[in-house]
Amino acid sequence: MGATNKRCKFDWNADVRSKEQRQSGVQEVPPEFDGEPATLAWLQKFLKKRTARADSIQQAVPWLWTYDWDLSIDLDDAGVKQLKQAVRYAEAMESSLSAFLTCVKDRLRRLRRTLKDIAPKSYFPLLSDDVLALIFEFASMPYSQATGDEYENKTPSNIAQVSRRFRAVALGLPRIWRYIGINSDVGLIASRSAVAGPILEALVGSTRECRCDEDDEQRCTEIFSFMGRISTISDRITVLRFDLSPEFDEGFFEKMRDAKKLAYLDFPSLNELVLNYENLDMEFRSIHFYRNWSTPSLKVLKIRNVIPEILSSVYGRLTEFSITLDRQRSDTWKFPRIVKLLAPLSSVRTLEIILHGRVMTKSFSCKETATLPKVEYLKTAFPDMLVRTAGEFCAALTMQNLSRWHIEIEPDEKNERLSEWGFGSFFCFPRFFAAGKLDETFAPSHKRFANLKEVDLVIYGDFLRGDCDGLRSVLMIPQTLERLTVTYNAVTEQLRRFELLDCKGKLQTMVKDLDKGFDEELGVGNPHLVLEGSEVELDSPEDLPWML
Repeated sequence: MGATNKRCKFDWNADVRSKEQRQSGVQEVPPEFDGEPATLAWLQKFLKKRTARADSIQQAVPWLWTYDWDLSIDLDDAGVKQLKQAVRYAEAMESSLSAFLTCVKDRLRRLRRTLKDIAPKSYFPLLSDDVLALIFEFASMPYSQATGDEYENKTPSNIAQVSRRFRAVALGLPRIWRYIGINSDVGLIASRSAVAGPILEALVGSTRECRCDEDDEQRCTEIFSFMGRISTISDRITVLRFDLSPEFDEGFFEKMRDAKKLAYLDFPSLNELVLNYENLDMEFRSIHFYRNWSTPSLKVLKIRNVIPEILSSVYGRLTEFSITLDRQRSDTWKFPRIVKLLAPLSSVRTLEIILHGRVMTKSFSCKETATLPKVEYLKTAFPDMLVRTAGEFCAALTMQNLSRWHIEIEPDEKNERLSEWGFGSFFCFPRFFAAGKLDETFAPSHKRFANLKEVDLVIYGDFLRGDCDGLRSVLMIPQTLERLTVTYNAVTEQLRRFELLDCKGKLQTMVKDLDKGFDEELGVGNPHLVLEGSEVELDSPEDLPWML
């Protein structure tokens, strides 16, 4: 017989992570209570409300009633004996009272701890199963709704272990069994949430503790194994997040490159994809292992330190997009590549762009433009970046449907602050080519921001009166603007925040009134200035800057 060819099948469950062992701390020995210490006998005497007994106590310890009793002692042997006796008595009192107080504090701490633990539990029997269900669903919010860097994925299991009633209620709530992490029992969670359809949220990546405790090869094998396990339920995953490091998780990327089975996965219900990369010291094509995946329902794409390679048809379907670049590569990130990435986002309504100046090219120098016709909310943050460079980048974007814009900038204290030269480029200044020639194709601000209603400006630094001059550039915004808010992230006594409210059609006059408002209303204890448009007369049409 000829030898049969055997295919090697990867056992996805072979490397399920072992649970972390909790080290028990040193057991605290509680102090013992002595109910009848000899030195506390005088306390009982103080409780006796009989004049004769009180007088005898006062005679026994006169130094308690008379603070300068020691000065009345005779300077002889008898006086010295009296002082020694008083010192011994006082020391005994102090020692016994200290022990008594220590014991009382210990018992008080224990009583409060038990009360804090028992009191909430006593309320739960009074709550109906429907109310408990609401509480459990709130406590087990999925990763997509959670706040903070780390998500506690063990909450549903912990709830189910409290009592039989809690377990029955928790098992009847398939929506709380939606999160899958690297240490999750994928099959168990999939079965408990089966009746709810495609609601699963998966986080592919290791925890911070895992990265510190395990070697790179073991961690990469575990992540790859987890990826294989969730691939069997890909049709039920709606949120997929990758927290990876191309530097430390290189082994995982290599395994994904060689795993043909995982190269063409189908995620028919995937709504949100998050690519969160750190330590990007190199860029190699294997980090784009997802490029051939089928994601017909994808609407939300959030990326960090990576320019994704995704089917071009996907970009046109997105309604929410977020990009963050804050880690240095072997070379700096280039603005033309980012503008080119944004150009196909024809259906995006919510857009977030966070670019750190230390990882970007210092100057803009970009001819590309992008028109985003459906963006309604825009958040832009440019830490460590020149204001003018950030403004020129924004000037390359046209969003005629934009209604709210959140801007975070970090002015150079020495050179620019909010100078009209720098900050004005966000709204009205034309763009220039690298050669210095005027680009005549720039879109005027009243066309680029035809529906802008709210501007929230956050400045990394303290307030300076000269910032008002730079804010005059917002006069080029159409008179549809209804609210302008400027917040300084550095806490100052002079000014923390000022707002122009109800400023539709009155923006020019209200900006001019800022200096006057600062003189009249600012001061210590009043770091928030608000100007109401209802108190300002309407600007005349001939004063509007775009009509000059």
